[in-house]
Parts: sequence; structure tokens; C-alpha cells
Amino acid sequence: MRGNAGASEAAGRAGEPWRIRIQDPAGETLGAGIFLGEHLALTCAHVVSGDFAADPADLRVVATFVGLPDQPSIPAVVVPGAWVPPAEDGTGDVALLRLADSPPVPGAPLCYTDAVRDRVVHTYGFPHPHENGVWVNGAELAGPSGQWVQLNSPVPGERVRGGFSGAGVIDKATGAVIGMVVTEYTDQSTGLAYMIPIRVLAGYVPALDGFVTGELPGSTGTITILIGDRRAALDSGFSEAFGKDQAGRLFTVDATGKSPGEVSSRIAEEREHSAEPATVALAGVDGSSQPEQLLHEVVRPLLKVGAKVIVQFSEDDAPGVRLARDWQRDENTARLDRLRVLAAAFESEEDSVRRQARRLGERIQPLPEFSQRSAELAFLLGAADAAEPARMNRRLVSLEKWVRRQRDRLAAYRHELAAKAEEYEELRGQLSAYNAMAVRHGLMEDEELAEVYLPAKAALTARPCLLPDATPLVHSYATAVRRKLART
Repeated sequence: MRGNAGASEAAGRAGEPWRIRIQDPAGETLGAGIFLGEHLALTCAHVVSGDFAADPADLRVVATFVGLPDQPSIPAVVVPGAWVPPAEDGTGDVALLRLADSPPVPGAPLCYTDAVRDRVVHTYGFPHPHENGVWVNGAELAGPSGQWVQLNSPVPGERVRGGFSGAGVIDKATGAVIGMVVTEYTDQSTGLAYMIPIRVLAGYVPALDGFVTGELPGSTGTITILIGDRRAALDSGFSEAFGKDQAGRLFTVDATGKSPGEVSSRIAEEREHSAEPATVALAGVDGSSQPEQLLHEVVRPLLKVGAKVIVQFSEDDAPGVRLARDWQRDENTARLDRLRVLAAAFESEEDSVRRQARRLGERIQPLPEFSQRSAELAFLLGAADAAEPARMNRRLVSLEKWVRRQRDRLAAYRHELAAKAEEYEELRGQLSAYNAMAVRHGLMEDEELAEVYLPAKAALTARPCLLPDATPLVHSYATAVRRKLART
């Protein structure tokens, strides 16, 4: 999408008006930011203020749009509830800003991605004395480090350093913003820094989810290695590796005596007749005319497009087994990396939900019970990391399903909280509406209505409000008003 230098790079980057410089009211540069659209921008909490105990309502900064010379700087404040100072364990450090004005430019193309190793990215920051900013090109994601992802700048060359905090991390292949720079490693001889992935950021500030345009495909396919008798594997439908309940989605090719081209042709024929390619099982890989060439020319391209492949060998030391195991090890490492990012995001989401439930619980009771599972996920990840490669593969598949179930559970719990809050607001609105109706009809001093209204109002204004007690009282008052009005 972009080159390393020159006019073509400048032309491509002209389409990124969402890059902003964050300054204090006096004009001193504090760091970078990401314009999201709709008067909102994202940056690090430490960019806005180094006083993390300050009332965020009192914090003021100014946002200047890069590449828009005619656009004046815009005052900005912290959005209530979206100030997350850095914690002692390094989590947090996020601030959502509301701009006093919004120029007619698109917001950043935020995308989720769980692929956090070997991805090439670039970013734009404002290190002193570069008031107009500088690019870091060709940086790479090295892998997860807690909730952060390690970001390696090319050395020698421009590196991520002070002044880049809050900057968007842009995926070179797609132009999508996949994270935000949070910190640098101060050793001048290294190009080491860290970013917070968008998925983790959305865990701290759920409003970000509405600005996410999609999810970048980052996972390669999966390779499963089966050692044993070729005929037995074919007769059983590869049930040992694939599972009996999935046999209908399995396409099997016996590679014995076949060339890579012949095997590739058979697979191509099947894919032409299948809108959704099935898992490919290759029996007798070591019995093909060219085992390692078969892996490189047939299996590797399938893995790159995300296919699931089972390869069967007769023995542990058969030709091609070592190469397949190397790929499986790399795949497991990448999947473990993605799971660590998901775990960090899941922990942030759980913390956000827990805070939401605590705040709502001060106003309303009872709320559905909530149990945190992120600690369990951390334990399961540790167990998977220590497993042998073949077992690790199965554990990671199981963990991915577990994480999906838990995130669905978390989303369902958010909906339950929202339903409780809506129920409470509806009761308040109902009581207010019927009271206004009674006043309009001259029933303000009606003693019978007062005897029903006062308990309902007391129940609703109690802290916390007990919904099972308040609901029948409000309904009784509404019924009493309707009856009074029917008699007038």
C-alpha cells in the first residue's frame, strides 16, 4: 500500500487526515492521537496529564490535525467515564477525548486483529523537536507482552520514542489502524516500544467498538499431523485427527505414488464444486513421489489461505515429518499469541463489565450474578503453553472455543445489565408521567393517590432501588390514577 519513501508514499499518506497532534492549551506538544470521527479522538491518559489523580473533568488539551494546514486547532476534553489512567501493573493508560468541533474528514479505519507476530506496521509521532511529526516505517509486531504488544522499530533508523504515545499503529498491508502506541523502551540503542491492540482498547472504552470497521484476517490455516497406518486412516475417515462428527466435511486424497501436481489437481477439482472448502486430508504424504515438494507446493498454499489440513505419515522419521512439525510449531506459537491478545482483551472487557455492574448496583438491585473467568483463562493458557506440540494443538483449538463462549457470555451479561437499567428508567418515566397526569387533572392534593404515590416514589429513589419492591408500587399508582380519571 505504501512505499518506504518518496512521492508515492506522501500521496498515500495524504489520505490519513485522522492523525492528530495533542498539545496543552499553551501549545506545547504532549503526544499524538487518533481522530475517530463524531467529535471523538483517542490517546493515552499520560499524554493528557501526568497527574493521574486529577479530576478528568478539569483536564484540557488541544488537537491539531496533521496535513490540514487550514484547519485550526480544536480544544478537547476527556469524555466522562472514558479516563483510564495507567495502573501499577502497566494496564490501562487510555483516554477518549471529545473535540469542540469536528472537521469534515473521515475517522481512522480501526480494525481488530489477533495476529500480533511478524506483522509489518508504521506509525507517526511528534518527538522533540519535530513539531510537524515523523514517520517510523517498517516496524514489526514481535508478539504479546501482557495486554501490550511489543513493537520493534528498524535499527538503525527512525524509531518509536517519546512523542509517539497515542499514535495509531497502521497495518502496512491494509492501512488499517490496529493499535495505539503506549510507551517506549528508553534504551537508545534499541527500537523497542509497545502498543495496545484495538481489541484491548475497546475493553477499556466500549464506545470504541462502534468505530471498528472489521477484523483483519491474521490466522493461517491449521495443520494436523497423523502418524500411523495409511489404510487405517483412510478406512476410519481420519476420525482420530478430525472427529467422527465432522466426516461429512472432510475431503481426502491418497497421495501415495502421486506427484504434487496430481494432488493439487484433485484438490482444485474439489474446491471448484465446494463454495466452502472442506478440511483437506492427505494420506500417504511420505509415499508420494516428492514428499517435501508436496508440502511446499500443495500444503503450504492451503495453509496460507486459512485451510485446515491433515497430513498422514507412516512413521515419525518419514520424509517431510520434520518440516510439517516445524510448521505446526510455528502455527501453535501464532495461535498462542492470538489467544494471549484475546485473553488481555477479555480481561479488560471483564473489568469494564465489573465496573459497570458496580456502578449500576449502587442504583439498582438485584442484578444478575457475575463471575470473572479471566484468571481461569490465564491458567489454561499456561497449561497449553507447557503441552507437547500435538497436544498443544488440540488444547489451543479447545481454548479458542472456550474464549468465544466466554465472550458471548460477557455480551449476554452486558445486555442483562442494560435491560435492568432500562427497566428502572421505564419505572421512573411511568411514575413521572402518571404523576404529571394527576396534576393536570387537579388531583395533586388527592389523599388516596398520595398514599399510593409516596411509597412508589420512596422505593424508586432509594439507593439502591429494589426493583421487585418498586415495580408493583409504581404499577399500583398508575392503576389508581387511571381509576380516578375514569370517575371524573
